[in-house]
Amino acid sequence: MMRTGLVSVSFRPLDVQTIVTLSANCGLQGIEWGGDIHVPAGDREKALSARKITVDAGLDVSSYGSYYRIGMNGSNFMPEFDKVLSSAVALQAPVIRIWAHDKSISSVTPDQYHLLVSETVAIAEKAVKEGLKIAFECHCNSLTDEYHATLKLMQDVGLENVRLYWQPNDAYVSSYNVDAAKAIAPYVENVHVFNWPRLGVREPLRDAAGIWNDYLDALALDKDKKDHWFLLEFMPDDKPESLKAESATLKGWISARNKK
Repeated sequence: MMRTGLVSVSFRPLDVQTIVTLSANCGLQGIEWGGDIHVPAGDREKALSARKITVDAGLDVSSYGSYYRIGMNGSNFMPEFDKVLSSAVALQAPVIRIWAHDKSISSVTPDQYHLLVSETVAIAEKAVKEGLKIAFECHCNSLTDEYHATLKLMQDVGLENVRLYWQPNDAYVSSYNVDAAKAIAPYVENVHVFNWPRLGVREPLRDAAGIWNDYLDALALDKDKKDHWFLLEFMPDDKPESLKAESATLKGWISARNKK
């Protein structure tokens, strides 16, 4: 089942209650709570509060959008991950979004890469004890900045609870993004949705119906029996008032797919 939601960092200046009310009024089904402002890592009270406000409004917590990056905390990385895990557990989020270092695979040595894979395995094994998945965001300036490298990382980690967040990369042409979506589809857990046709340009989602239909075909998640979240990330103009139109577009696409 494909479900619709919002990434809370789309509206960093707004409080938790306002974001929940906006999302519910727009007919979205869930929220990915960000770990930088709304639900800081290690602050269980804020996580519990966000969870309650979310479910009281009839929404689900889709995920915890952490800013944990592998390779950034030295060999003693687990205490930092424990903060993230604590918040995710309090939120009852099924998946924790994480980041794959701050360099591409071509910029790290084989020894460094081995340590990054080992760290991923260690935190994933800890997460799975709580029934949680972790998922790397496919993003520039990381080990997942190109889909062949992303596939290598996933295969080298080799754990079922290590997944991916896919999104179109505005540094590449749309045909590349279609190929990328198709290649990594077996590992995709959730998707961040926006219309950024090129670097530095944001446009309404409705203008991207054609290419997003190609992306959805490539991902083929509508044929999957799992829940996958399609999460609106940022508005074309950063205005909360734009969420209604963006939500209507996304809901239309997803509803049509779920009926197939």
